[in-house]
Amino acid sequence: MRLGARGIHLYELWPEDGSSLPLPAPGSHIDLILPNGLIRQYSLVTPKCTEHCYVIGVKHEPAGRGGSRWLHQELRLGQSLLVGACRNAFELAESDSPYVLFAGGIGITPIYSMYCYLKAQGRQVHLHYWGESAQTMLFHDELAVDADVTLYPKTGYPKTGQSARPRLKALAQSLSKDAQIYCCGPGAMIEDLVEVARECGLSDVHYEYFGKIESAAPEGAQQVTLAKSGRVIDVAEDESILEALVRNDVDVMYSCEQGICGACEVRFLEGDPVHMDRVKEASEHTKDRTMMICCSRAGAQKLVLDI
Repeated sequence: MRLGARGIHLYELWPEDGSSLPLPAPGSHIDLILPNGLIRQYSLVTPKCTEHCYVIGVKHEPAGRGGSRWLHQELRLGQSLLVGACRNAFELAESDSPYVLFAGGIGITPIYSMYCYLKAQGRQVHLHYWGESAQTMLFHDELAVDADVTLYPKTGYPKTGQSARPRLKALAQSLSKDAQIYCCGPGAMIEDLVEVARECGLSDVHYEYFGKIESAAPEGAQQVTLAKSGRVIDVAEDESILEALVRNDVDVMYSCEQGICGACEVRFLEGDPVHMDRVKEASEHTKDRTMMICCSRAGAQKLVLDI
C-alpha cells in the first residue's frame, strides 16, 4: 500500500497462491469482503493492474459506513483479504465519436482507467477532473501536464452543484452531439451533468455513482410477501427490505447496500415498488419486473417478491 494523494491510499492486491488474474477492462470493480463483515466495492485502477496484481484507490471517509475507515486504519501489509471476482457495471462503449470524461473526487478511479485506455488507443478524448485541492487529487501531477486534461483543483464539486452548474452547462454546449460522455463522482455532479446534457441534446451519457443514494422514500412500516415460502416479512420504517430479510434469516444476494451495484436485484410478482437505485431506469425495472431490495421500497400496493 502507498499514499496516492492526501487521504487516498493505493492498495496492491496479490493472489496468495501466485495464480494469474484476468486483466480487467476500464470501469471494472471488485468486492472486498472485510474481516469486520463489511462488503465494499472498489474500482480497479486498470492501468496499474497486471496479471499478478490488482490496484484500488480508497479515500478515507471518517464519517462513512466503515469500509474505508477499516482499510486505512486496520489493514496491515501482508494481511489476507477475501476478494470477489472482477465485475464491470460501467463498461466503456466502443465508438468512433469523441469521448468526454468527467470525474469528481475519488470518482477519478474508473475515469482515469478509461482515459488511459482511450489515449493508448489513439481516440479523441478529454478529461475534466474536479477536486478539493491539488494535494487531494489522485494522479494530479501526471494529469496536470496532459493537454487533454482540464483540472479544477480548488473547491471540488459543490454538494448542491449550483456554483459549478453554469460551467458544466457551458462545457456541454461546446460538445458535438455524438460525444460519448462518461462521469463518476458525487451525486450533485452526475445529476447536473445528466440535466444539462439533456438540455443540450446530448444523449450518450454514462455514469456511475459513488456513495449512498439519497432519495425520498415512502414513509412508514411495510410488509413484503415471499412467494416461494408464503412468509410475510415486516419491514420497519428505518430499515430496507434487504435488512429485514437478512434479519429474518432469508438467504439473498447483496453487496453494496447502496443501490449502485445491482447485486441484490430481485424479481417482483405483484406490486408497484418505488425504485430508488441508480443501476437501472424505472422503466427498465417495470419491463423486467425487478427491484433492488437494498434501497427500493414497496409502493401503495401489496409487494410480492420471487423469493
